[in-house]
Amino acid sequence: MNAKGTVVLTTLNAIDEMTGGGMYARQLLSFCMELGKTQVICKKNSENNRAMLDDNCIIHAVPKTALSDIFSRLLGSPSFLMFYLFSIVKRIRRSKYIVFQNSRNGWLVLIARLVCWDATVIIAFDNIETDVARSYLDASLLRRIVGTVDYLELLICQTLAYRYADLVLFITEADRDRFAAGRGSKARSMVFPFSLPDTHQFGRGNLLNKGCIRVLFTASFSYPPNQRAIEEFNRIAALYPRNFEFIAAGRAAKDFHSSCPNLTIVSDPDDAEMQALFAASHIYLSPVCTGGGMKTKIAEALRAGLPVIASPESLIGYEATIGSHYVVSYHSDVQLHSALCKMVETLRRSDGAPHRENRDLFLANYALKNSISKVVRNMMEAGLITA
Repeated sequence: MNAKGTVVLTTLNAIDEMTGGGMYARQLLSFCMELGKTQVICKKNSENNRAMLDDNCIIHAVPKTALSDIFSRLLGSPSFLMFYLFSIVKRIRRSKYIVFQNSRNGWLVLIARLVCWDATVIIAFDNIETDVARSYLDASLLRRIVGTVDYLELLICQTLAYRYADLVLFITEADRDRFAAGRGSKARSMVFPFSLPDTHQFGRGNLLNKGCIRVLFTASFSYPPNQRAIEEFNRIAALYPRNFEFIAAGRAAKDFHSSCPNLTIVSDPDDAEMQALFAASHIYLSPVCTGGGMKTKIAEALRAGLPVIASPESLIGYEATIGSHYVVSYHSDVQLHSALCKMVETLRRSDGAPHRENRDLFLANYALKNSISKVVRNMMEAGLITA
């Protein structure tokens, strides 16, 4: 097998959407482009048209509709992309590397294995999807019924994906260990943590010259675990005086209503607006307590050099930050208050040490170029790529 070859990346996400799934899709796209000329099959995003296009990449966007979703469900697939099966097969037939994002595409992994027996088939688990499906089981009766069907379909898809892929990529070591339990060897799996290109430079906020302390939380608030997290963020904000400005920013944030005077809601910011929020904030706070996978915005906060205060669940996948003075885990309101006060005092006296240390953590562990190099090197060692 040659190191360079044609590649097809298939993802449920739009390649330009500002969600964790969309960001991981772009990460996988960068990885695929290291393997060769890449075609992307992805969800069409009617709101944006910022897809990454260059001479080494062609993007085929397909609409997610009620018809595509229902048709796929009737075939037993929780991925709307089954509706486009013949188009996908046509594009993957001559590929050397076939990459799928999300275990919902488990049936497509099996079909790719049967149709393209000599290709390298890769599945990237950006979540343990059955865990996500469980979060819908405490909703209304209709949502519980849909969630139960989704859960059962996902059990099948995850098994197919894990069994028939040549390589399984997990976003955290914890996901890899947990999923491998009872399924045998981890030899065909690797960790590809959420990573970001180091394309932005951020200045350090100076608290001494600011009228307030800005505490930022970002997420996609159409996702149930993050809806619970913004409620917790709102509760925390209400405990603090007006010189603390709490900012919640992300997709569908406008659907959350609060009377808290020091909570600011920023809904559906574009990339430039989101980066401006990171640059203008002083502390990043993540109160997420449920939901699987790796919390992508923690990496963004580290890239921006922001001190991070987070729940233990928020720091899953960020084991490299253990022991850092400026990435702190809390378990209670008392611990949170203590961490916030200490961080504020540290920033008042700081010569830029928090910014530098967290930037160094990011560059060493969550910078995209380094993460891709590690995966490609491991693939070469495993014989999936030959120089």
